[in-house]
Amino acid sequence: SDVKNEDSFDIAHTSEYGQVVPTLLTSHPAVTLKIHKEPSLDPAPETAMSPAPASPAPASPATDPALTPVTDSDEVSMAFHEEAQAEIEGQFTVLIRKDAEDTHLGCHLDISDGITLRVCGMAKGRTPVQAYNATKHPSQSRIECGDFITAVNGVHGDAIKLGEEIRLNTDLEITFRRPCVIMVHLDKGHGSLGVDLTYARKGTSLVIDKIADGAVEEWNQAHPDQLIKRHDHIVSVNDTWGASQDLL
Repeated sequence: SDVKNEDSFDIAHTSEYGQVVPTLLTSHPAVTLKIHKEPSLDPAPETAMSPAPASPAPASPATDPALTPVTDSDEVSMAFHEEAQAEIEGQFTVLIRKDAEDTHLGCHLDISDGITLRVCGMAKGRTPVQAYNATKHPSQSRIECGDFITAVNGVHGDAIKLGEEIRLNTDLEITFRRPCVIMVHLDKGHGSLGVDLTYARKGTSLVIDKIADGAVEEWNQAHPDQLIKRHDHIVSVNDTWGASQDLL
């Protein structure tokens, strides 16, 4: 396959075309994909796709492994946090102040769609995210794996700049969006999916970077209310979840 590594941003790129080593995506004539969409990037009819509701309890590996936190030993201290009133369904804003020497929120962020930051794991220990979630009832807007960060301190539209805002500033106003979720079944026979994919090496999804002729384009023609588009995140393939490379 055509693979390009961008080590500074921990991103890899692969083309599904002409792949000779059997993989999960290419070795089966039919695949079922679970896809997360960031709603503001792809407005769609509410009946087709609605934001995933806040979980009544922290995500469980038994119910949705794609949202299972990836943990490490990072610890980030926190001075205060509060939540602003959500104005858009599935969207909420959090105000966080970090200690001056800290650079992390306490969650792993995937920059591979280039526009947003996707929460793909939680760090262990006392972190700003952990402390914020501890103040919220399960029915309220807790920060969860799978959420998209769409804006930080008014900056939006560039994943690298969002990450820089988080790293360099102590006072943060962060806007989160719940993903919209669709399930698609693609029957490609002996053909191709017709997609280029981007993924973070420590991520839990595959991001669609380009769509050409193939099973995905055929799906889009037959399902205009559930279009697969660039920047969508594939979070499971044939009920397989986990690290991005495990989905290929």
